Amino acid sequence: MPATGFAPIDLDAPLDTRERLAAVPRGLTAKGLIFNANAGRLGLDEPTRGAFRDYPLEDLIALQARADERGDGARRLYETGIVAAQKVCDSMPGRVLLALIGGDLHSGARYGQRVWRIAVTTGQVSHTTVGPRAIQFAVREVWGFHAYLVGAFVGMTRTLEPRAQVTYRRVSLSGFDVLVEW
Repeated sequence: MPATGFAPIDLDAPLDTRERLAAVPRGLTAKGLIFNANAGRLGLDEPTRGAFRDYPLEDLIALQARADERGDGARRLYETGIVAAQKVCDSMPGRVLLALIGGDLHSGARYGQRVWRIAVTTGQVSHTTVGPRAIQFAVREVWGFHAYLVGAFVGMTRTLEPRAQVTYRRVSLSGFDVLVEW
């Protein structure tokens, strides 16, 4: 059965900053490495944080929200997500992961779920194969901006399959689905 309701993410939409900051559960964290990468890519002047130390997730969301000051926040976050994913793939652990999956998106989906559980402090990602060249991901209880996270999916999938098409369906403030077709 074909997936319905998917479309490219709207990169011209305003960020839902107030709603997101008010809703993010307190006590969730993000690694300093992510703060540093976001600040640099978004061109924001920020103090450097310890790469593997935990910092409040709401501080990361507030940092990312500053990308909207010029009115192009969703687009900038999307592009930042793409670059962040590509940097992960270019790192030594990323290259090992790419060697393990052998360039196969189905294997990448399976390993990606494991990596998510280890590296990300909040939420869950699951996937379903919806065709020989299509995978649907369900992302839940993840409070970051969807544009950034979808950009990360694009960066990761296009590393394996440059022609991959990634579409999106919002489920809630903290949940969305991604359809990858190639």
